Amino acid sequence: GFISGNTEIGLALVSALPLLWYLYLNTVQPWIRSGLVFSLLMLPIAILGTQSRGALLAIIAIGVFLWLKSRKKLAPFLVIIILAPLLFNFMPDSWHQRMGTINTTGEERDSSAKGRLLAWEFATKLALARPLGGGFDCFTKENYLTYAPDIVAEGGRYQDAHSIYFEILGEHGFIGLAIYLILLVVGWRTASKIINITKSSASNKWASDLASMIQVSTIGYAVGGAFLGLSYFDLLYHYFVILAVLLRIVQQSVAETSSSS
Repeated sequence: GFISGNTEIGLALVSALPLLWYLYLNTVQPWIRSGLVFSLLMLPIAILGTQSRGALLAIIAIGVFLWLKSRKKLAPFLVIIILAPLLFNFMPDSWHQRMGTINTTGEERDSSAKGRLLAWEFATKLALARPLGGGFDCFTKENYLTYAPDIVAEGGRYQDAHSIYFEILGEHGFIGLAIYLILLVVGWRTASKIINITKSSASNKWASDLASMIQVSTIGYAVGGAFLGLSYFDLLYHYFVILAVLLRIVQQSVAETSSSS
């Protein structure tokens, strides 16, 4: 499937995790809240269990922003403080060895990291040669040899971008990358606008929670995606649609409240 790989499922779970916290904040049924608490405890284990280095960095990023954006700061703080060392010690030796390669350089860097850097170099050279990019699925041996003949494939593999940013750069050029980054910024600003509109409205607190958690999800996607080519993951674009609809709903709600008063 589209997210069947270990790194892909890791990023997908990271992107979905903040929504569970939103549901927990806005659910009153005890049995559903218990299920959400269980999911919130198990999901980080699943994310780290993918042994994806990008997912590790992403879950650290959303942990920080989850605390910053949540209106109930004590609970996530305590969970992070208690759960983090337990999860770290729970992981097998293979996980610690793989995560240890994040800081290695030179000859110590593993083949996966080397191949990723070569792919990023190829994407840059392709975009310089073709400012509109090479089109979808352009990370091929033929294109490597045409636009970056000096790059020697790692282990005989001319691999994909392994980065949402370099994937867009290679496939759609600098213009495409600019549009992609603008889309991320507009999504973030739309969520901030929703938060500002609803900050003094108790009845719309749910909308503020949802917008905040979508921002946290976006941070996780942006950080984890820097090391994974999942540019067209549909959940991100669903979030943008949700934000557009949510903004319309809260604007109507505020207008109706103002007219009635």
